Amino acid sequence: MQLEDASKTTPPEPIPSKDPLIRLYGRTSLGQSIVVFTYGFYPYIYYSVTPSFNSEHLVTVKTILEEKSGKGIDIVDIQIVTREPLMYYRPGDKSKYSNFLQIWVRYPSMISKLQKFLEQGDIPESPLSMMFQKGLMYDTTVYEANLAFEIRIMVDKNLVGGGWVGLKKEQYTVMKTGFGSANSDIVVICPIDSIYSKSTSYQDKAWSSNAELRIMCVMITTILDRSRTQSSSSTSSASTSSNLKKRATPIVKKAKKSDSSSSKHPVISTLHVSPATFIGYISVYLTTQYAKEQESNPDNIKNQDSILIFTHGKQEDLDPSILVPGYKIIWYPSEREMILGWHQCLRTYDPDIICGYDTVEHLVMIMERGESIQADSVRFLSRINDVKSTATRQQTYSANWVRSQR
Repeated sequence: MQLEDASKTTPPEPIPSKDPLIRLYGRTSLGQSIVVFTYGFYPYIYYSVTPSFNSEHLVTVKTILEEKSGKGIDIVDIQIVTREPLMYYRPGDKSKYSNFLQIWVRYPSMISKLQKFLEQGDIPESPLSMMFQKGLMYDTTVYEANLAFEIRIMVDKNLVGGGWVGLKKEQYTVMKTGFGSANSDIVVICPIDSIYSKSTSYQDKAWSSNAELRIMCVMITTILDRSRTQSSSSTSSASTSSNLKKRATPIVKKAKKSDSSSSKHPVISTLHVSPATFIGYISVYLTTQYAKEQESNPDNIKNQDSILIFTHGKQEDLDPSILVPGYKIIWYPSEREMILGWHQCLRTYDPDIICGYDTVEHLVMIMERGESIQADSVRFLSRINDVKSTATRQQTYSANWVRSQR
Protein backbone atom coordinates (compact mmCIF):
# COMPACT_ATOMS: atom_id res chain seq x y z
CA MET A 1 0.00 0.00 0.00
CA GLN A 2 0.99 3.64 -0.40
CA LEU A 3 1.27 5.16 3.08
CA GLU A 4 -0.74 8.33 3.68
CA ASP A 5 -0.89 8.86 7.45
CA ALA A 6 -0.38 7.27 10.87
CA SER A 7 -2.03 7.72 14.26
CA LYS A 8 -1.93 5.99 17.63
CA THR A 9 -4.99 4.44 19.21
CA THR A 10 -6.15 1.99 21.88
CA PRO A 11 -6.50 -1.67 20.93
CA PRO A 12 -10.01 -2.82 19.91
CA GLU A 13 -11.64 -5.58 21.91
CA PRO A 14 -10.59 -8.60 19.79
CA ILE A 15 -6.88 -7.77 20.22
CA PRO A 16 -5.62 -9.52 23.39
CA SER A 17 -2.35 -7.58 23.53
CA LYS A 18 -2.06 -4.53 25.75
CA ASP A 19 0.67 -3.05 23.56
CA PRO A 20 0.29 0.44 22.11
CA LEU A 21 -1.41 0.34 18.74
CA ILE A 22 -0.70 2.34 15.58
CA ARG A 23 -3.05 2.81 12.62
CA LEU A 24 -1.46 3.14 9.19
CA TYR A 25 -3.71 4.60 6.49
CA GLY A 26 -3.14 4.10 2.79
CA ARG A 27 -4.35 2.83 -0.55
CA THR A 28 -3.32 -0.29 -2.42
CA SER A 29 -2.05 -0.43 -5.98
CA LEU A 30 -5.52 -1.67 -7.00
CA GLY A 31 -7.22 1.44 -5.59
CA GLN A 32 -8.59 -0.04 -2.36
CA SER A 33 -8.41 1.97 0.85
CA ILE A 34 -6.69 0.14 3.69
CA VAL A 35 -6.11 0.59 7.43
CA VAL A 36 -3.36 -1.45 9.11
CA PHE A 37 -3.43 -1.93 12.89
CA THR A 38 0.11 -2.75 14.01
CA TYR A 39 1.42 -3.63 17.47
CA GLY A 40 4.60 -4.82 19.20
CA PHE A 41 6.50 -1.51 19.11
CA TYR A 42 7.38 0.33 22.32
CA PRO A 43 8.51 3.93 22.84
CA TYR A 44 12.00 4.48 24.24
CA ILE A 45 14.55 7.10 25.26
CA TYR A 46 18.34 7.31 25.65
CA TYR A 47 20.22 8.17 28.84
CA SER A 48 23.99 8.67 28.88
CA VAL A 49 26.36 6.54 31.02
CA THR A 50 30.14 6.29 31.32
CA PRO A 51 32.28 3.51 29.73
CA SER A 52 32.66 1.88 33.18
CA PHE A 53 28.92 1.15 33.30
CA ASN A 54 28.37 -2.60 32.71
CA SER A 55 25.63 -5.25 32.82
CA GLU A 56 25.88 -5.62 36.60
CA HIS A 57 24.94 -1.98 37.08
CA LEU A 58 22.16 -2.46 34.53
CA VAL A 59 20.26 -4.72 36.94
CA THR A 60 20.51 -2.07 39.67
CA VAL A 61 19.22 0.70 37.44
CA LYS A 62 16.33 -1.43 36.22
CA THR A 63 15.34 -2.20 39.81
CA ILE A 64 15.45 1.51 40.71
CA LEU A 65 13.32 2.49 37.73
CA GLU A 66 10.74 -0.22 38.42
CA GLU A 67 10.46 0.46 42.15
CA LYS A 68 11.43 4.09 42.73
CA SER A 69 10.34 5.98 39.61
CA GLY A 70 6.75 6.16 40.79
CA LYS A 71 3.44 4.72 39.69
CA GLY A 72 2.40 4.76 36.08
CA ILE A 73 5.77 3.71 34.57
CA ASP A 74 6.08 0.19 33.18
CA ILE A 75 9.64 -0.62 32.12
CA VAL A 76 9.69 -3.12 29.25
CA ASP A 77 13.45 -3.45 28.75
CA ILE A 78 16.82 -1.72 29.29
CA GLN A 79 19.96 -2.24 27.21
CA ILE A 80 23.44 -0.71 26.94
CA VAL A 81 23.93 0.65 23.42
CA THR A 82 26.54 2.69 21.55
CA ARG A 83 25.40 5.91 19.92
CA GLU A 84 26.99 9.19 18.87
CA PRO A 85 25.37 12.25 20.48
CA LEU A 86 24.77 15.33 18.34
CA MET A 87 24.21 17.77 21.19
CA TYR A 88 27.00 20.01 22.54
CA TYR A 89 30.66 20.23 21.64
CA ARG A 90 32.56 17.29 23.13
CA PRO A 91 36.33 17.48 22.60
CA GLY A 92 38.64 14.53 23.02
CA ASP A 93 37.89 10.83 22.77
CA LYS A 94 34.35 10.30 21.43
CA SER A 95 34.14 6.89 23.07
CA LYS A 96 33.74 8.64 26.43
CA TYR A 97 30.34 9.93 25.34
CA SER A 98 29.04 7.07 23.19
CA ASN A 99 27.60 4.78 25.88
CA PHE A 100 23.87 5.07 26.51
CA LEU A 101 21.03 3.28 28.19
CA GLN A 102 18.15 2.57 25.85
CA ILE A 103 15.02 2.34 28.00
CA TRP A 104 11.73 1.03 26.63
CA VAL A 105 8.40 1.72 28.35
CA ARG A 106 4.96 0.25 27.77
CA TYR A 107 3.01 3.30 26.58
CA PRO A 108 3.93 6.69 25.07
CA SER A 109 2.35 8.55 28.00
CA MET A 110 5.03 7.10 30.30
CA ILE A 111 7.88 8.84 28.48
CA SER A 112 7.33 12.24 30.09
CA LYS A 113 7.15 10.72 33.60
CA LEU A 114 10.35 8.77 33.04
CA GLN A 115 12.06 11.85 31.61
CA LYS A 116 11.20 13.91 34.70
CA PHE A 117 12.59 11.19 36.99
CA LEU A 118 15.86 10.82 35.05
CA GLU A 119 16.48 14.57 34.75
CA GLN A 120 16.57 14.75 38.55
CA GLY A 121 18.97 11.82 38.86
CA ASP A 122 21.96 13.85 40.11
CA ILE A 123 20.24 15.50 43.06
CA PRO A 124 21.04 13.97 46.51
CA GLU A 125 17.44 12.86 47.10
CA SER A 126 17.30 10.81 43.89
CA PRO A 127 17.80 7.01 44.02
CA LEU A 128 20.13 7.40 41.02
CA SER A 129 22.48 9.84 42.81
CA MET A 130 24.78 7.00 43.87
CA MET A 131 25.40 6.24 40.19
CA PHE A 132 26.68 9.78 39.70
CA GLN A 133 28.81 9.59 42.84
CA LYS A 134 30.47 6.38 41.63
CA GLY A 135 31.18 7.89 38.20
CA LEU A 136 28.82 5.57 36.34
CA MET A 137 26.65 8.43 35.08
CA TYR A 138 27.68 11.99 34.25
CA ASP A 139 24.80 13.75 32.47
CA THR A 140 21.05 14.01 33.14
CA THR A 141 20.11 14.84 29.56
CA VAL A 142 17.35 12.58 28.22
CA TYR A 143 17.64 12.08 24.48
CA GLU A 144 14.81 11.68 21.95
CA ALA A 145 12.05 11.99 24.53
CA ASN A 146 10.28 14.62 22.44
CA LEU A 147 9.66 12.41 19.39
CA ALA A 148 6.04 11.56 18.73
CA PHE A 149 5.25 7.86 18.88
CA GLU A 150 4.05 7.80 15.26
CA ILE A 151 7.24 9.49 14.03
CA ARG A 152 9.37 7.10 16.08
CA ILE A 153 7.83 4.09 14.35
CA MET A 154 8.16 5.62 10.89
CA VAL A 155 11.82 6.52 11.48
CA ASP A 156 12.80 3.13 12.90
CA LYS A 157 10.92 1.20 10.19
CA ASN A 158 12.12 3.54 7.43
CA LEU A 159 8.56 4.47 6.47
CA VAL A 160 7.91 7.74 4.65
CA GLY A 161 4.73 9.59 3.78
CA GLY A 162 3.71 8.70 0.24
CA GLY A 163 6.06 5.71 0.24
CA TRP A 164 5.10 2.12 -0.41
CA VAL A 165 4.71 -0.30 2.50
CA GLY A 166 4.61 -4.07 2.30
CA LEU A 167 3.47 -6.82 4.69
CA LYS A 168 5.26 -10.14 4.94
CA LYS A 169 3.26 -13.15 3.80
CA GLU A 170 1.34 -15.14 6.42
CA GLN A 171 2.21 -12.61 9.11
CA TYR A 172 -0.95 -10.54 9.03
CA THR A 173 -4.67 -11.10 9.54
CA VAL A 174 -7.40 -9.60 7.37
CA MET A 175 -10.35 -8.54 9.53
CA LYS A 176 -13.97 -7.94 8.65
CA THR A 177 -14.96 -4.56 7.25
CA GLY A 178 -15.71 -2.17 10.07
CA PHE A 179 -13.25 -3.71 12.53
CA GLY A 180 -11.89 -1.06 14.88
CA SER A 181 -14.55 1.35 13.52
CA ALA A 182 -12.49 1.63 10.33
CA ASN A 183 -14.38 2.85 7.26
CA SER A 184 -12.11 1.33 4.60
CA ASP A 185 -12.14 -1.45 2.04
CA ILE A 186 -9.47 -3.54 3.80
CA VAL A 187 -8.63 -3.79 7.53
CA VAL A 188 -5.48 -5.66 8.57
CA ILE A 189 -3.81 -6.51 11.92
CA CYS A 190 -0.12 -7.40 12.06
CA PRO A 191 2.95 -7.18 14.32
CA ILE A 192 5.39 -4.38 13.62
CA ASP A 193 8.09 -6.82 12.46
CA SER A 194 5.97 -7.86 9.47
CA ILE A 195 6.00 -4.32 8.02
CA TYR A 196 8.75 -3.23 5.67
CA SER A 197 9.37 -0.31 3.33
CA LYS A 198 9.19 -1.16 -0.35
CA SER A 199 10.31 2.28 -1.47
CA THR A 200 13.85 1.66 -0.26
CA SER A 201 14.20 -2.13 -0.36
CA TYR A 202 13.21 -2.38 -4.02
CA GLN A 203 15.00 -0.29 -6.63
CA ASP A 204 12.15 -0.39 -9.09
CA LYS A 205 10.32 2.38 -10.93
CA ALA A 206 7.01 0.79 -9.91
CA TRP A 207 7.50 1.96 -6.33
CA SER A 208 8.14 5.56 -7.39
CA SER A 209 4.62 5.91 -8.84
CA ASN A 210 1.35 6.77 -7.09
CA ALA A 211 -1.56 4.55 -6.20
CA GLU A 212 -5.05 5.30 -7.51
CA LEU A 213 -5.55 8.19 -5.12
CA ARG A 214 -8.99 9.70 -4.76
CA ILE A 215 -9.19 13.48 -4.44
CA MET A 216 -12.21 15.54 -3.44
CA CYS A 217 -12.23 19.30 -4.03
CA VAL A 218 -14.81 21.10 -1.89
CA MET A 219 -16.17 24.65 -2.19
CA ILE A 220 -19.20 26.12 -0.46
CA THR A 221 -21.24 29.27 -1.01
CA THR A 222 -23.04 30.94 1.87
CA ILE A 223 -26.12 33.07 1.28
CA LEU A 224 -27.49 35.90 3.36
CA ASP A 225 -31.09 35.45 4.49
CA ARG A 226 -32.43 39.01 4.24
CA SER A 227 -35.65 38.15 6.04
CA ARG A 228 -33.68 37.26 9.15
CA THR A 229 -31.47 40.33 9.00
CA GLN A 230 -34.51 42.61 8.63
CA SER A 231 -36.24 41.05 11.63
CA SER A 232 -33.07 41.26 13.72
CA SER A 233 -32.44 44.88 12.72
CA SER A 234 -36.04 45.89 13.58
CA THR A 235 -35.70 44.20 16.95
CA SER A 236 -32.42 45.94 17.64
CA SER A 237 -33.82 49.34 16.67
CA ALA A 238 -36.76 48.85 19.03
CA SER A 239 -34.47 47.94 21.90
CA THR A 240 -32.22 50.91 21.12
CA SER A 241 -35.09 53.35 21.41
CA SER A 242 -35.93 52.04 24.89
CA ASN A 243 -32.36 51.93 26.13
CA LEU A 244 -29.74 53.96 24.27
CA LYS A 245 -26.88 52.27 26.07
CA LYS A 246 -27.70 48.90 24.51
CA ARG A 247 -26.54 48.47 20.93
CA ALA A 248 -27.14 45.60 18.59
CA THR A 249 -24.05 43.89 17.23
CA PRO A 250 -24.21 43.58 13.43
CA ILE A 251 -24.04 40.02 12.17
CA VAL A 252 -22.43 40.87 8.86
CA LYS A 253 -19.90 43.64 8.40
CA LYS A 254 -20.89 46.50 6.12
CA ALA A 255 -19.40 46.38 2.64
CA LYS A 256 -17.08 49.09 1.40
CA LYS A 257 -18.57 51.87 -0.71
CA SER A 258 -16.45 50.87 -3.67
CA ASP A 259 -17.99 47.39 -3.67
CA SER A 260 -21.22 48.01 -5.54
CA SER A 261 -21.91 44.33 -6.19
CA SER A 262 -22.47 43.56 -2.49
CA SER A 263 -25.82 45.36 -2.53
CA LYS A 264 -27.10 43.40 -5.51
CA HIS A 265 -26.18 39.86 -4.61
CA PRO A 266 -26.92 38.25 -1.24
CA VAL A 267 -23.89 35.93 -1.47
CA ILE A 268 -21.36 36.74 1.25
CA SER A 269 -17.79 35.58 1.74
CA THR A 270 -17.70 35.32 5.52
CA LEU A 271 -17.26 31.78 6.80
CA HIS A 272 -18.46 32.30 10.36
CA VAL A 273 -21.83 30.75 11.18
CA SER A 274 -24.51 33.26 12.05
CA PRO A 275 -28.32 33.02 12.23
CA ALA A 276 -28.62 35.16 9.10
CA THR A 277 -26.54 32.93 6.80
CA PHE A 278 -27.00 29.47 5.38
CA ILE A 279 -25.15 27.28 2.90
CA GLY A 280 -26.65 27.72 -0.54
CA TYR A 281 -24.77 24.95 -2.28
CA ILE A 282 -21.68 22.76 -1.99
CA SER A 283 -19.55 22.25 -5.08
CA VAL A 284 -17.67 18.96 -5.20
CA TYR A 285 -15.05 17.91 -7.74
CA LEU A 286 -14.25 14.19 -7.59
CA THR A 287 -11.13 13.01 -9.33
CA THR A 288 -9.06 9.83 -9.37
CA GLN A 289 -5.37 9.91 -10.16
CA TYR A 290 -4.16 6.84 -12.02
CA ALA A 291 -0.57 5.86 -12.61
CA LYS A 292 0.54 5.29 -16.20
CA GLU A 293 1.00 1.72 -17.27
CA GLN A 294 3.47 2.81 -19.92
CA GLU A 295 5.13 6.20 -20.08
CA SER A 296 5.15 6.04 -23.87
CA ASN A 297 1.37 5.59 -24.13
CA PRO A 298 -0.54 8.54 -22.64
CA ASP A 299 -3.86 6.92 -23.62
CA ASN A 300 -3.49 4.58 -20.66
CA ILE A 301 -4.33 7.40 -18.28
CA LYS A 302 -7.92 6.92 -17.19
CA ASN A 303 -10.08 9.91 -16.36
CA GLN A 304 -13.18 9.51 -14.22
CA ASP A 305 -13.55 13.06 -12.98
CA SER A 306 -17.02 14.31 -12.07
CA ILE A 307 -18.45 17.56 -10.75
CA LEU A 308 -21.38 17.54 -8.34
CA ILE A 309 -23.43 20.47 -7.05
CA PHE A 310 -25.32 19.80 -3.82
CA THR A 311 -28.08 22.35 -3.34
CA HIS A 312 -31.56 22.74 -1.86
CA GLY A 313 -34.76 24.60 -2.61
CA LYS A 314 -37.25 24.52 -5.44
CA GLN A 315 -35.90 23.00 -8.62
CA GLU A 316 -38.26 25.01 -10.83
CA ASP A 317 -36.59 28.23 -9.66
CA LEU A 318 -33.36 27.28 -11.43
CA ASP A 319 -32.56 29.20 -14.62
CA PRO A 320 -31.66 26.56 -17.27
CA SER A 321 -29.45 29.03 -19.10
CA ILE A 322 -26.83 28.99 -16.31
CA LEU A 323 -26.36 25.21 -16.34
CA VAL A 324 -22.89 24.05 -17.37
CA PRO A 325 -22.59 20.81 -19.38
CA GLY A 326 -20.98 18.02 -17.37
CA TYR A 327 -22.21 19.30 -14.00
CA LYS A 328 -24.56 17.09 -12.03
CA ILE A 329 -26.92 19.00 -9.74
CA ILE A 330 -28.37 17.10 -6.77
CA TRP A 331 -31.43 18.71 -5.20
CA TYR A 332 -32.58 18.36 -1.60
CA PRO A 333 -35.72 19.74 0.03
CA SER A 334 -33.79 21.36 2.89
CA GLU A 335 -30.34 22.56 3.85
CA ARG A 336 -30.02 19.86 6.48
CA GLU A 337 -30.68 17.08 3.99
CA MET A 338 -28.22 18.69 1.57
CA ILE A 339 -25.42 18.66 4.18
CA LEU A 340 -26.22 15.05 5.12
CA GLY A 341 -26.22 14.11 1.43
CA TRP A 342 -22.77 15.67 0.96
CA HIS A 343 -21.53 13.82 4.05
CA GLN A 344 -22.82 10.52 2.66
CA CYS A 345 -21.01 11.26 -0.60
CA LEU A 346 -17.80 11.85 1.37
CA ARG A 347 -18.14 8.57 3.23
CA THR A 348 -18.96 6.61 0.08
CA TYR A 349 -16.29 8.12 -2.16
CA ASP A 350 -13.67 7.71 0.61
CA PRO A 351 -11.18 10.36 -0.62
CA ASP A 352 -7.50 10.26 0.25
CA ILE A 353 -7.11 14.02 -0.12
CA ILE A 354 -9.62 16.83 0.47
CA CYS A 355 -8.54 20.08 -1.12
CA GLY A 356 -9.93 23.34 -2.44
CA TYR A 357 -9.80 27.06 -1.75
CA ASP A 358 -9.79 27.71 2.03
CA THR A 359 -10.51 24.01 2.55
CA VAL A 360 -10.26 24.05 6.33
CA GLU A 361 -12.53 27.08 6.64
CA HIS A 362 -15.11 25.50 4.36
CA LEU A 363 -15.11 22.22 6.28
CA VAL A 364 -15.45 24.10 9.57
CA MET A 365 -18.38 26.04 8.12
CA ILE A 366 -20.11 22.82 7.08
CA MET A 367 -19.57 21.23 10.50
CA GLU A 368 -20.72 24.28 12.44
CA ARG A 369 -23.73 24.82 10.22
CA GLY A 370 -24.61 21.12 10.41
CA GLU A 371 -24.61 21.20 14.20
CA SER A 372 -26.87 24.25 14.25
CA ILE A 373 -29.53 22.45 12.17
CA GLN A 374 -29.35 19.03 13.88
CA ALA A 375 -27.02 17.37 11.37
CA ASP A 376 -24.40 16.39 13.95
CA SER A 377 -23.13 13.35 12.04
CA VAL A 378 -21.37 15.69 9.60
CA ARG A 379 -18.52 16.04 12.11
CA PHE A 380 -17.44 12.43 11.52
CA LEU A 381 -15.12 12.91 8.54
CA SER A 382 -12.38 10.42 9.33
CA ARG A 383 -11.92 6.89 8.06
CA ILE A 384 -12.43 5.90 11.69
CA ASN A 385 -16.17 6.09 12.26
CA ASP A 386 -16.11 6.95 15.96
CA VAL A 387 -13.57 9.79 15.67
CA LYS A 388 -15.26 13.18 15.79
CA SER A 389 -13.55 16.02 13.92
CA THR A 390 -13.09 19.26 15.85
CA ALA A 391 -11.64 22.61 14.87
CA THR A 392 -10.15 25.51 16.79
CA ARG A 393 -9.37 28.96 15.52
CA GLN A 394 -6.07 30.61 16.37
CA GLN A 395 -4.08 33.52 15.04
CA THR A 396 -0.54 32.55 14.25
CA TYR A 397 0.82 36.07 13.77
CA SER A 398 -0.28 39.32 15.33
CA ALA A 399 -1.34 42.29 13.23
CA ASN A 400 1.66 44.31 14.49
CA TRP A 401 4.05 41.58 13.31
CA VAL A 402 2.45 41.52 9.85
CA ARG A 403 2.76 45.30 9.52
CA SER A 404 6.39 45.23 10.63
CA GLN A 405 7.26 42.74 7.89
CA ARG A 406 5.86 44.84 5.07
